[in-house]
Amino acid sequence: MKKFFIKMAVLLLILAVGDFLIGKGMDYVYANVMSGGQRRNNFIANEMDADILVFGSSRAIHHYNAQLIQDSLGLSCYNCGQDGNGIMLDYGRLLLVKKRYTPKCVIVDVTPGYDLLKSTDGIDLGWLRPYYDNEGIKAMFADIDGKEKYKMLSSAYRYNSFFLTRLASYLSGKVEEDKTKGFMPIDSRPGNVRINKMLSFSDVEYDSLKLDYFRKLIDLAAGSRLYFVISPVWYDMKTRREEEIKPLKAICRQKGIPLVDFTNHPKYMRNDSLFSDGTHLNSLGADIFSRDVVQILRNDKR
Repeated sequence: MKKFFIKMAVLLLILAVGDFLIGKGMDYVYANVMSGGQRRNNFIANEMDADILVFGSSRAIHHYNAQLIQDSLGLSCYNCGQDGNGIMLDYGRLLLVKKRYTPKCVIVDVTPGYDLLKSTDGIDLGWLRPYYDNEGIKAMFADIDGKEKYKMLSSAYRYNSFFLTRLASYLSGKVEEDKTKGFMPIDSRPGNVRINKMLSFSDVEYDSLKLDYFRKLIDLAAGSRLYFVISPVWYDMKTRREEEIKPLKAICRQKGIPLVDFTNHPKYMRNDSLFSDGTHLNSLGADIFSRDVVQILRNDKR
């Protein structure tokens, strides 16, 4: 029996040392990767110093032409949007940015399904795991899943979602220049299967945690001009949209924050030439919309 416990102790020690070494190795790999989403994530957290920042889901990353906004306003701009994510990642990334500087302007593109409604969409914090030890990030993980604090005892766990891609990016030695300032245009128009069907909706159920993070983000963005924007969709969904954003409208009214809703805007609604699908603008649509955003910023006299 004694030998068994000795073997178990040795095995646990090997696993602990292995986990520590893998974690330290991935810390180095992650800090030095020069391409792909990992490099972009690291740049946003540690290096970016743009005047205007855009946050949100895929509808942010594909809708806001940062270079066009920058050229129009004479202020540097970077698009921090991320596919499949929402207010939780927005808050975490802005938290990391605010440890270094205060941007002049923060734009948060709101996708109600990710940002306001009850679902698991938009709350994957994989992009924030490498920064878990930063003040404030740890509390976010505890808010979402109380088990995370135990999982994060493993150094390797912080990188398990993207382990192979991060390692491959590092080993490739490839250096990518971010020529679009985080913006990722879609060069396509809807095909035959496109958007003729109306969206089907279930009952609206709000997520109190997500709404709480809107309030936290408003407080965090103090010192910056903050805008919540709902970018265009192809669909006619005015009634549904009004119901979805009701609690956010109340928060914005209370805090004095603009909420600009492009749903059912006549310039965009059912305009096939400006969309790649029912919810994403193509590159032409993104350029036109970005000019509309520029006008909003110019007209704001706050």
